[in-house]
Amino acid sequence: MQTEKSKIEIFKDFLFLRAQIKKINEPWNYAINQISHEVRLLELQSEYASEVYRVLKELKITTELLKDTFATQTAELIHIDSEDLIIYLQGIILHLTHQMKDKLLKFIYFLMEGEETTEELEDLICQNDLSLADLFKKKNTDINKAGLKELLEVWGQESKSGIGVSLRKRSDYHHRLSTLHLRKPLQDYKTAKMILDSSSSQTSGLSTNGKQYFIQQKESSFKKWHEETIVLAKNTLQEIDKNIHSIVEVLMKYYNFTPYTNEEITEFSDKYSSMLESFEIKNETSKSNIPQNMLDLISNGISNLPLLKDNIETIYIVGSIPRGNYDTRWSDMNIIIIISNSCNHTNLIEETQKKVLEGKPDFKVQFIKKNEFLNDSQNSRKLRFICKSDGVIAYGQDLVKEEKFPNAGMNLALLLNFDLIDDITSYENWLKENPNPSTPIIQQKSLEITKRTIDFLFGIAITNQPFYTSNRRKRVEHINKVFPDNIRTTETYNKILANKGISTKEELELLVEALKSKEKIFQYMEKTKTEIDAKTKK
Repeated sequence: MQTEKSKIEIFKDFLFLRAQIKKINEPWNYAINQISHEVRLLELQSEYASEVYRVLKELKITTELLKDTFATQTAELIHIDSEDLIIYLQGIILHLTHQMKDKLLKFIYFLMEGEETTEELEDLICQNDLSLADLFKKKNTDINKAGLKELLEVWGQESKSGIGVSLRKRSDYHHRLSTLHLRKPLQDYKTAKMILDSSSSQTSGLSTNGKQYFIQQKESSFKKWHEETIVLAKNTLQEIDKNIHSIVEVLMKYYNFTPYTNEEITEFSDKYSSMLESFEIKNETSKSNIPQNMLDLISNGISNLPLLKDNIETIYIVGSIPRGNYDTRWSDMNIIIIISNSCNHTNLIEETQKKVLEGKPDFKVQFIKKNEFLNDSQNSRKLRFICKSDGVIAYGQDLVKEEKFPNAGMNLALLLNFDLIDDITSYENWLKENPNPSTPIIQQKSLEITKRTIDFLFGIAITNQPFYTSNRRKRVEHINKVFPDNIRTTETYNKILANKGISTKEELELLVEALKSKEKIFQYMEKTKTEIDAKTKK
């Protein structure tokens, strides 16, 4: 049977959902496991509300455990005296009362936002206690405006409330001499129990009436002490419960917090699912999209070249062909061949180019030794990511099946663009080394630079709004979605691709300049990652 939620439970759930909603509105941070100061503050509010709720539940549970049947039966089961178990449970209640004070005061502190930095907030978490005096000093204005001061004063060590008494008893129990065992009914019970102990010499001279007297005293004293203990625990629990719910009621009214509706929760769930889905790296390729003549070329090449056949490990076909969106105007046929570490790399490339790929300029084949393919360099990681996210196996074993890569976001954008500045430098050098390139060469180079530019713009876009696709058309759509003011620019790049490139060197130089202008953005991304990594290590 489902019971009605208490105010603290409703408040706790509200604060949790509020923090999550804010978090999914910052997907760029979520994707790299980072959070903003604002989200961290909302998280702390939610976490401490949950802690207050937890401690309140534990107080209720421990108070229930004080009941006679539990105390007696459990004590017998673990071979200890019932009074020892009851005192132990009393001690837990005192500790929980002190714990509630600590959680509650920090909860109020975090809820009443100030000028604290994230580091200062984290330092407060690590402090053992936040005193009531410190809370009043730092948040006095908000506490008075909200009307919380009187409700919080009962948590003072000198308060005359039942809560104050429990806090003082806890200090004695924890730091000094505990007074829990000094209550008169418990002392009477212990005296009678000692006298009645059959192994004690005092019992030998007891008369029947005397023995009966101490039996009755033992039973009545224990019952009285146990009942008083239960009443005190229940009274303390009721006072804490009432105080917490009164504080929650004041806070919800003061901050105008309204619980989320079912429709709002459903909307959050949909957005949350969509965000997590956007982080996923989905391979959109299929071997069925690859033309049979390309598969035959690979098969025949392996059969006709012993050097290739004996040294091949894996062949990946990557890019637009296995994706099913190959376009003769600008697409290449990209093949990555992983070969054995002992293979003569140069001879294999020469033989393959001469006997298999001659007369097939659209085929872009990259040979790489297995140990180089699997090393930790950024170039190798990028290549492995391309094989995993945008490739199919045409031959051999999948070498990247189990490898983990960053989610869509800044870390992935940096991995895929780590060589951006090197690429820009190579384009600049090419322009210097080729003062009078032919039109077909210019067209071919312009397509390469345009695709590289779109890929980096996509990296910027997924840093701001995580999403991944290898499809260049979808990449452009995402760039336009994130940066709608730059649609004219992306349309220019689309026209270059559709027209099979540009025809003049002057236009080619402008393309390189446009890409070079993005260097500062890339450097800023790298600097941001370095700062985040440094904070994470701390």
